[in-house]
Amino acid sequence: MTKISYVNQISEKTLKKMEDGLKEYELSHGIHVDYTPFAFEIYNENGDVIGVLDAFSSYSSIHFYNQYLLVRGFCYI
Repeated sequence: MTKISYVNQISEKTLKKMEDGLKEYELSHGIHVDYTPFAFEIYNENGDVIGVLDAFSSYSSIHFYNQYLLVRGFCYI
């Protein structure tokens, strides 16, 4: 019987299996996603991190996962 489980974080083993499967599918269909993760870190004048934009690029698009900004003691997401 098929089972679906909710998880807070994908295990390393499952993540590798998923990524390998997606890569195999892409290559077999002539797809080149060019997935590249990156982030922008924002620092104040004291060198403290006050913001982060967590993102990735694929093809000619940029996709943002998370954004965090701390201004005057308040967190904005």
